[in-house]
Amino acid sequence: MVALRASSGEFVWGYQTVRHDLWDYDLAAQPLLFEHTAADGTIRPAVAQATKTGFVFVLDRASGEPLHPVDERVVPRSDVPGEEAAGTQPFPKLQLHDTDARPLRLWNFTAEHRAACEKLMAGVRYEGIFTPPSLEGTMLYPGNPGGTNWGSMAYDRGSRIGYLVVARWPTIVKLIPRREFNAAERRGTLNGASAQHTEQGGTPYGMARTDLAHNHLPCLEGPWSTLVAVDLDAGEVLWERPVGTTPWVDIGERASKWGYLSKGGPMVTEGGVVFLATTYDNTLRAFDGVGGNELWTRELPAGAHSTPMGYRQGGMDYVVVTAGGDLTSGEGRGDHVIAFRLAAGTPSDVGEAQD
Repeated sequence: MVALRASSGEFVWGYQTVRHDLWDYDLAAQPLLFEHTAADGTIRPAVAQATKTGFVFVLDRASGEPLHPVDERVVPRSDVPGEEAAGTQPFPKLQLHDTDARPLRLWNFTAEHRAACEKLMAGVRYEGIFTPPSLEGTMLYPGNPGGTNWGSMAYDRGSRIGYLVVARWPTIVKLIPRREFNAAERRGTLNGASAQHTEQGGTPYGMARTDLAHNHLPCLEGPWSTLVAVDLDAGEVLWERPVGTTPWVDIGERASKWGYLSKGGPMVTEGGVVFLATTYDNTLRAFDGVGGNELWTRELPAGAHSTPMGYRQGGMDYVVVTAGGDLTSGEGRGDHVIAFRLAAGTPSDVGEAQD
């Protein structure tokens, strides 16, 4: 994260959340500005940064100094010839994802699913978060889709609660020696699963990457995606709710307990209602911001990768969301912009759609 003086472009401070990034843990989420209140009542302008590692860093806006404790921890070393992985990484107080999921909880969904997952995991290295990519294959958990991606955070200034979506979505990454890469790319698979292949020109290795999943269902038990409410002053989790479902397959009661990968982010109204549009079940949901109870749902004409927006027009409050569907697979595409009018009265009164 970098702070510049807007009037001159002068560099003010920088804070690195991941050293020598080997995992695609870039900061996709926008920083969140708020006023931090310490236990002794001291108020300081602050910035909160949600990350793909599932960490939230809370920093002094003027200096970049952490306002919550940050530990330096030793992390696994690389065994790839020529690679020098960082020996330590910063671990802030607010951690919303497992840093070491061992022993791994493989999901016994069906015999076919379990067998495909065991094949994917064969010989793969995992020693907790920040296990470096390797020649035998490494499990990244969280993988590059999460913890918090481009959906970013929302903040209620009244209740002083922050909201964000955290994905728990593992991936497998394997480095491939240059002389073997072209043949591997033509095959297009990694441990039996379809995989992304990237040349990484100018380096000794190409890369193959795939989700640790079979038929779009993760190999590890959930929850896979949750909406989390956090106290950014104290650095504590207040509540957590699974979000998203798998409408194409019945996974029983797990659907309400585990959620499913959601790519957008939340917004919160002045009345303390949190809105979130989920990607794969085409649904917009409203939650009570204090307790986390679901207040309202509405089906959308396509999946949303977006964060809802609130606005006021003619004395009425609206929530608007774009629903574009899945552009990568070519299925369920949409070009919809849908607005909902919030009825007057209690915060749970959400009105009809205004197309």
